[in-house]
Amino acid sequence: PSPPPKGSSGRSAELRVAGLSSPRDAKAAEAAARAVAGVADCRVAYLAERAEVSLTTASAEDVAAAIRAAGFEAEVCDVAATRPNDLVLKVEGMSCAACSSKVERALGELPGVARADVSVATHKARVRFAAGAAVDASDVVAAVK
Repeated sequence: PSPPPKGSSGRSAELRVAGLSSPRDAKAAEAAARAVAGVADCRVAYLAERAEVSLTTASAEDVAAAIRAAGFEAEVCDVAATRPNDLVLKVEGMSCAACSSKVERALGELPGVARADVSVATHKARVRFAAGAAVDASDVVAAVK
């Protein structure tokens, strides 16, 4: 599993950002978020209308307020702590709860996985490994496929 970005407290947030009409708008929203003290990094996908933010001391609401001040709509969707034994994956192709349950079950059956949570709404799988588990990220990806 990858560690959080340098300077990150291990918290991440996902925001819905509306009103983006181009990559230039996405860059403006990213710049607004990165200008907030306590933000380690921000990536905005304008077609998906999503921002992924790595936080140090800032709150997700502070970031949403900064993006709104830049002229876009923004709301917090998810805030999560990332631990050294966690891996977060983007999972595409899920369209229903049955899909997410199937992926969750496949991940949960891997040796060394303590817990797996999958969200069809955010298209993410959060995998927590047991302490000391030697699980390769490629095994996790293969289980999802």
